[in-house]
Amino acid sequence: MAHQPPHRDSPTGGRRAGGIAQRVARLWGGGDGEAVSPWMPKDARYPRLRGLDVSAMGLARQSGLYACWHLGVRPQWVRVGAAMDLGAAIMHLQQHKEIVGYDANGGLFVAWAFLPAAELPGAVAYLAAQLNPVLQTLIVVGEIAAAATGTTFVFPPGTHLAVPPADKSQP
Repeated sequence: MAHQPPHRDSPTGGRRAGGIAQRVARLWGGGDGEAVSPWMPKDARYPRLRGLDVSAMGLARQSGLYACWHLGVRPQWVRVGAAMDLGAAIMHLQQHKEIVGYDANGGLFVAWAFLPAAELPGAVAYLAAQLNPVLQTLIVVGEIAAAATGTTFVFPPGTHLAVPPADKSQP
């Protein structure tokens, strides 16, 4: 099943994440209480990708992964990626013509998670397989390639099961 992108301002709609995602998130939180997500920003007020100041957010020279999505009439996951320098990779992504094209329809939103370099290829492979982003084949300078098989990683806050999108050919 495909997962829907998170809503920008209300990531869980008042519901707690369930199933494997909740259990994985608890590993990050280290307890039996409310799951703590590794995804940023912590307040879940996701910024627009093209307006994100990577320096102000502390992304430069940090290893991690990102997920970006489009909201609107046809919400969809757009891209999942990882890099040793998350700031540089996101800056390259911000200038990509396919990404700029989304500005006419409200732009893209982004979330990111800091993660050790050794875990990045597996996490990206898992998220890409589960979320099925429409521009996953886009080449972004500085990114780490996904592993052949994924390693379970918690989804960005607010995702929920949904029917797969009917047509991914149009942004």
